[in-house]
Amino acid sequence: DIDLDARVLRVKRGYYKGELSTPKSRYGVRSIPIAEALVRELQRHHEASRTQGGPWQYVFATQVGTIPLPANLSVRVMKPAARAIGAPWASFHTLRHTFASSLFRRGCNLKQVQTVLGHHSPAFTLDRYVHLIPEDLPDVEGLY
Repeated sequence: DIDLDARVLRVKRGYYKGELSTPKSRYGVRSIPIAEALVRELQRHHEASRTQGGPWQYVFATQVGTIPLPANLSVRVMKPAARAIGAPWASFHTLRHTFASSLFRRGCNLKQVQTVLGHHSPAFTLDRYVHLIPEDLPDVEGLY
């Protein structure tokens, strides 16, 4: 659920195995701030979808207004895009890992990243989602 005026995405439900339901745990229910540039893009997308005649129940929908099937999105969107950038192994979940690592690189603390990702513990976030990028290794000069 997106509130463009407040610039926030509210995670209150998820789509899993063909059904809309609440997130897996209470930590999954959360609010995520979104950047002004993304708000503008989503507003443009909203306007374009309204001109096509359909209700805007979902941010991204099929031509008949239903939720796109994840397998179709993977085959039609994600895999071609991944191959085009030379990362044929990438999946939608790869974006989540990249996002978590990027938040840390930009100075977010562990609690912020844990909250945004909807994890139950900071340790889980560190263990599963933060990948050390070679450029992030410390300069060893002066450490010893």
